[in-house]
Amino acid sequence: MTGFLPDLLARWLPHEPASPSLEQVVDLVDEVLAGLGIDGQREDGDDGADWSLQVGSATLELGLHHNVILDEDTLEVRSPILRLPERNLLAFYRRCLELNRIVVGCCFGVDEDVVVVATERTLPGLGKPEVARMLLDVASVADQFDDELAREFGAEQLGQAP
Repeated sequence: MTGFLPDLLARWLPHEPASPSLEQVVDLVDEVLAGLGIDGQREDGDDGADWSLQVGSATLELGLHHNVILDEDTLEVRSPILRLPERNLLAFYRRCLELNRIVVGCCFGVDEDVVVVATERTLPGLGKPEVARMLLDVASVADQFDDELAREFGAEQLGQAP
């Protein structure tokens, strides 16, 4: 990745921590999940791994893959919470932008017609506290706002525990 920001960061952080291998990150995520007492289903692939798990009312998906825009491997934590409402989309998007301003460590987004709460980061310097924080941030925001947004905009809620 080249450009102003990467050049600035290279001068400011000339010795960025080494990026762990994908296998090391898989082990790290598994350790964090086990330490938190969370059971998750892991599926390994050629280019990384994916986990599915339930935390409270939130369904969480973790993905360890190559981000083509950054041209780096990343860990993403996301929670699909709603289908886009059929009416009042402008008001809904405005509300999500307002929430993006106040939530910490994650954001609301749309993937096709599904509203997600998500966070993503590159792997250098990744450790157990960061992975746990990513999980906590996404799960708590998804759990806090899924019911509220569904009620407010008549959106179909996803990810509810049976």
